[in-house]
Formats: sequence, structure tokens, C-alpha cells
Amino acid sequence: MSLNSKFSAGSRVRISGTATRYQNRTGTILEQHSPTSEKSDTKWLVRCDWPLGGMGSYEIVREEDLEVLHNIPHSGETFT
Repeated sequence: MSLNSKFSAGSRVRISGTATRYQNRTGTILEQHSPTSEKSDTKWLVRCDWPLGGMGSYEIVREEDLEVLHNIPHSGETFT
């Protein structure tokens, strides 16, 4: 995980409308994707939710294109 990052594996996120693919989709961060150089942006492997159920899709997304969703619990969690 990058320093001072609000993202980590298991975080529920929304992909921004300005991202290259999967705009406005929600998903779960699986892991940080290793940058090819130190100057590269931090990227995360995200498993996107499938809107109608079924198999999800995977995408590597730049950190600046992600928003943490605090109101959606992690898989298996419930609000108390």
C-alpha cells in the first residue's frame, strides 16, 4: 500500500466517471498493482460488481479514479 493511502485490499470503491473503463461501477479492491516505475501513479486491481449478479469483471484502476464507499459493507459484513 502506498504511504498515506486511504485504499487497501478489501476496500469498497466506486470508479469515477472519468476513468478509461467501467465508469461509475462499484467494486472491491483486491490488491495494489505494482507500478512500472517510481514515477507511475498508484494503481489497484479492482473486482467490479456485476449489476445483475453473476461473474464480476476485473480492472486495474488508477488511484485518482477511485472513491472509497464507506456506506457499503465489505462482503459478509452488516451494519449494526
